[in-house]
Amino acid sequence: MDKLYHVEIGGKDYVLCATVNANLRIAEKYESVQKCFGLIVGTDETTEGLLLASLSLLHWYLEEGCRRAAFDNVRRADGTEYEPIPLEALGTLITGQELGLYVNVCAAAWIGGDAHEVDIEDDPKNAQSGGQKAGNGSSRKQG
Repeated sequence: MDKLYHVEIGGKDYVLCATVNANLRIAEKYESVQKCFGLIVGTDETTEGLLLASLSLLHWYLEEGCRRAAFDNVRRADGTEYEPIPLEALGTLITGQELGLYVNVCAAAWIGGDAHEVDIEDDPKNAQSGGQKAGNGSSRKQG
């Protein structure tokens, strides 16, 4: 069963979902979801390749999250529908640190587990594992 994972990006609630369609798009570009994650965690990949693989993964899971939310009639707390974030805008709205945390949420969505939640503070030594925030907002699973 697909599950929606809620994340906050740019101060707004979004959902991501590791649907078959998202994973097919990833496999078309990277040969498999495993190879995409391998590029992200591998040490041989260039910074550009790592960032592109991470951003693409997040972008496709967010797009599918919006589609799945619409299908399931899930809306934001204010009643508005979820809408996808264009890839270029996504890269502008988040930092590299946040991207890494969102990739952890994507990995949890892919394997069907709980999202690993991490607090982000201005000072990295203040970050606490197990908190209520991922990226610049909260991450929670629904479904």
